Amino acid sequence: MKILVISMLALVALQTQAQSKHRFALYGSPLLGKSMNYYTNIPYVKLKQPYKLGFGLGLVYDYGFHNNFGLRTGFEYNYTRRQIRTENTNDLIIITTTSAQERTIYLNSVQIPINIYYKLNSDFGNFKLLFGFGYQIHLSGKFKDMFQTTRTSNILLNQTNVTTSTNEGVILFQKAPDNTDANALYHKRENLCINMGLAYEYKEYMIEFKYMYGVGNQYALPQNPNNNVVTDRYSTSTFGLSLGYFIK
Repeated sequence: MKILVISMLALVALQTQAQSKHRFALYGSPLLGKSMNYYTNIPYVKLKQPYKLGFGLGLVYDYGFHNNFGLRTGFEYNYTRRQIRTENTNDLIIITTTSAQERTIYLNSVQIPINIYYKLNSDFGNFKLLFGFGYQIHLSGKFKDMFQTTRTSNILLNQTNVTTSTNEGVILFQKAPDNTDANALYHKRENLCINMGLAYEYKEYMIEFKYMYGVGNQYALPQNPNNNVVTDRYSTSTFGLSLGYFIK
């Protein structure tokens, strides 16, 4: 929370600088997000963490403070989805059993990015290389679990039986108690991201390709079907393509 307050104060202070050096833009952005470095205390054989589509909306504040160098910050809202699928196969002589769990996490978040850029001037517009960090706060969220068990007989002409169940609930941004709720997912509220990007500006228009890596472990303590507490931890990886318009 201290980082959020300092960032807002810095943004207000910069607005008092020379009018000719700062610009504001509104933008929208499709986002592709996934979980990374997933860890759980239950061993699985296979792990899939695909990219899922989300979106972002925001306000950019751009301030050139020295020759080709400048600061780009602002305020943005992100809706992201993360999906983790784990599979475990137990191959016996008589029957082969495959257990799969697919968890999808939906998060509504706000972020304050603080990036330093270097401007590359050209006759076709301005290119900017950006690097910095972002302070992210999750506002709300939900999750959906899908459990699937496939049993295949190895002696009865490969006869297969598939059972499927689902569970969904809300995300609570707090440390999990000793007795967790099967309809709740306990999740870390704050995250710190490393930002990298390449922006192109032509007149009042802006295109920015960006990458955000969440360095803080996002933990979750759900219940598995056997009512045993499972400790999950993961970091995040997000790509975005911002399309914006400078309003000032």
